[in-house]
Amino acid sequence: MDWFDVGYKPEYDPAKIDKNVKVLRNTVEKNNIKFTQELDLIDGKFDQTLSVDGAVSLFRQEARKFTFEADQINFEGHVFGENASFSGELRGASGTFSGNLSGAEITGSTFTQDTAKSNITLDDTGLTITDKTHGDKIYMGLADLGGFEGNDKGLYFLDNDGKLEGGISTYYTDMYISTDLGLTIQAGGAYGIQIDGRESLGALSAGTRIRGGLIVSGGTRSSADFQVNTNGTLESLRTYENTSGNTVNMRVGDNGRFYRISSARKYKMDIQDADYDCKKVYNLRPRMWHDKPEYERNGKSTDGLDWYYGLVAEEVVEAGLPQFVEYSDGELEAVAYERLPVAFIPILRDHEDKINALLKRKQSHKRKIKQNKIKYRRSVSL
Repeated sequence: MDWFDVGYKPEYDPAKIDKNVKVLRNTVEKNNIKFTQELDLIDGKFDQTLSVDGAVSLFRQEARKFTFEADQINFEGHVFGENASFSGELRGASGTFSGNLSGAEITGSTFTQDTAKSNITLDDTGLTITDKTHGDKIYMGLADLGGFEGNDKGLYFLDNDGKLEGGISTYYTDMYISTDLGLTIQAGGAYGIQIDGRESLGALSAGTRIRGGLIVSGGTRSSADFQVNTNGTLESLRTYENTSGNTVNMRVGDNGRFYRISSARKYKMDIQDADYDCKKVYNLRPRMWHDKPEYERNGKSTDGLDWYYGLVAEEVVEAGLPQFVEYSDGELEAVAYERLPVAFIPILRDHEDKINALLKRKQSHKRKIKQNKIKYRRSVSL
């Protein structure tokens, strides 16, 4: 049955239809209308449509399933529908999409959500969130934004001029938190902030490394109960104020490490008597001087500086007591004042022996004098 058998008259002149379009026979069963059309080599647009009882042929079908098979299908205007599926490459102009997009692989595309307050852009470099009120940005992805050797991946914060304010990034095996602004970390819990570092960091036996200064405040924000200066020196007023009557038991080695001084036998090996000449301490010369670092900090002037008393390490060696000085990398550094008094023990013992001998002689002389006095008195009485 063809179009003319059902009383349908086309709204177009068949002679004007492009010769490359072939209209096949169609079947009409009551209100169920089925069109089967084959389109080959369409060079232009259709200006006419075929319509039977509200069903429009070619580009509009009122059916549960409709399939286009062509090398390229172009849509102009809006495409409405649900549960649509496409195979191959899908391109289109700007528009809106509402629904769930699942099981999709998107390559080389840019997604943008733009509102009056912010703009969110996702592209092949990363995710950028822009605050339209102030122009500040949050960027997450791969970029050379001045981080550690560049080409970092991470989360970055930029000002309205695009200048990096800070970020969290990774490079090789390390993670970096960097900022040109101040950094405040607020935390609660029983321990506040906990840092659990690795067992070793390169050649150092340390799990956590902090570059620059460090201030630890146990009280107010303005207090500095413990401070590590940028030059590596330590300051702790609270430690100074925490006094004790015990002996000194701490020293700083030439490697900068802190040590507890110990004297027990369990910490010693190959114990022997000392073989130095203790009487050489008589060659030592007590000295007084101004501290050189204080002199330089005082504008290279000794005005108002304190005098210090002690020994000069080089002179201790010259006196024949190199056992009582300390070296660092072969260079003479300090006098071992805490050990030097040991050299006086043999001398004090010798002096004690001599004093005791003199006391004995004195007592002996007293007895003899007393005896002589008795003899004298007896001789006079006779």
